[in-house]
Amino acid sequence: MPLTKRQKEILDFLESFLDDNGYPPSFEEIARHFGYTSLATVHEHLENLRQKGYIRKSYNASRSIELVGEGPKASAVELPLLGRVAAGAPIEAIEDDETIAVPEDLLEHRCLLLRFAGSQQFRWTLTTPTGPLTLPVEGTLDADDGDMLTEWALLGQGIALKPAWEVAPHLRAGRLEVVLPDLPPEPAVLAVLYPHRRLLPAKVKAFADFIVEHGPRVLADLDL
Repeated sequence: MPLTKRQKEILDFLESFLDDNGYPPSFEEIARHFGYTSLATVHEHLENLRQKGYIRKSYNASRSIELVGEGPKASAVELPLLGRVAAGAPIEAIEDDETIAVPEDLLEHRCLLLRFAGSQQFRWTLTTPTGPLTLPVEGTLDADDGDMLTEWALLGQGIALKPAWEVAPHLRAGRLEVVLPDLPPEPAVLAVLYPHRRLLPAKVKAFADFIVEHGPRVLADLDL
């Protein structure tokens, strides 16, 4: 529903206050910002915004205004932290007289496949000096649980495409080994989702900033 000029000004103030502070303003702060002498005027404007579907609020809690109405919005950043490896058990997954020297060799081996809605892991994309190379890998085992793929790889049932940090302990211990280390799979993307067009709570912002700042060092520390 359309907003009046003052309702739009109040909504913009709510968004700005939330962006700056990570929590909503009190009724008193709204009144002070707009020069209202009565909280009843604030209540009236907020109730109109609630009825039009732009906010939710509780009648018995302080700072209870919640912005709604535009659905979730996503911000994403690609991090080395989410680098991936193709890994398998050293002996069982790859026979002693066989090697995987070039990407096409993967087509001759059992691959463990992650299955879920929208998954592209039946097609693995590797990073090569000439650009991305996508291979239609095959295997007799697939699951919608990444941990199950790790267990199968440890049991020598095939080669799995896994986030490096998930299998780092197994790689260090020699229970798994990286296949084609010079041609790693494309990195995944970490998407930070938040529930309004400009709302980013302080704790979420702190977490996202921490990942962006420290994430690239995490993979290096894995010593794969």
